[in-house]
Amino acid sequence: MRQILDRCLPCLVAWSYVLVFYCLGKPDISEEKPFSSFNFSHLIIQYVSLCGVSALCDVSSLSFLNLSEIKIPQGTIQVCPRCSCEENCLTNAENPCCPDLYFKTGVQFCRSIEVTNNRVNKYFYMLIESCPLETDQSLKENCSKIRKPSERLVLPLVSSTANNLLFWNKYCAICHNISSFQPWSLFFDCKEPTDFNYLSSYDDIVDTANRAGCSIAFLGNGIECVVDDLNTLISKCNITGNWEIFDFSIDFACRSAFNMPYKNVFKNVFCYICNPSSVQQNSSLKVQDCAEMPMF
Repeated sequence: MRQILDRCLPCLVAWSYVLVFYCLGKPDISEEKPFSSFNFSHLIIQYVSLCGVSALCDVSSLSFLNLSEIKIPQGTIQVCPRCSCEENCLTNAENPCCPDLYFKTGVQFCRSIEVTNNRVNKYFYMLIESCPLETDQSLKENCSKIRKPSERLVLPLVSSTANNLLFWNKYCAICHNISSFQPWSLFFDCKEPTDFNYLSSYDDIVDTANRAGCSIAFLGNGIECVVDDLNTLISKCNITGNWEIFDFSIDFACRSAFNMPYKNVFKNVFCYICNPSSVQQNSSLKVQDCAEMPMF
């Protein structure tokens, strides 16, 4: 009996570790949800389950799992791209942050900074356009509210003076505890000379710009990006058609501006997770409720 226990104990310990990830990381079966459904801890659990604990900047962010006590064997193959834990990685496209640092600060998306509808591909920048979950509802709505072009003319993008992070507007900066920011200025790009000085309202300015084929956009310092539709890497979930259970946090991270190519095919590791090469079979271990897990 003693010999049997000695042989089985390592397996039981391993299974208990897997069960923790299964129960804490199991996504809900649901349709598209609002940003408030983004779960940072769940996202990082999924990342660690693929890339390992050594790929984190701050292990304490998942201290309840006691990850710091798990030893990664020497010689383990680095399956995920190397990432940075330096603060400047947030504003340096060539020095990608590790996901726990990147998504803890705020989720950036690649967005057009034009006010008019005359889209020009060069006007795309990485910016934060939503508030954290715990934000006051009024502030959250002011940050993410869809506004018509004439309203956006008086609510410019802003950059943090501390780290140059770009925000959709001042409300988005405030809800990320940024109190010092620099508003971007407007600029007009017209095919032919167009006089806007005689116009009396912002609606008139936008209408005239559209008729004249002018582009009105914001001007400032930020990180330019390539819109996903022009990206040769896979940047959307379920392209393979094999992702059976929708996971908002994984989908959100895949669609974000987080650009750390995985296997030279996917925009980031989360786009890989939500594009399995084959239908994932259900685990043979059936757990109705995590509280009912067998104790080893």
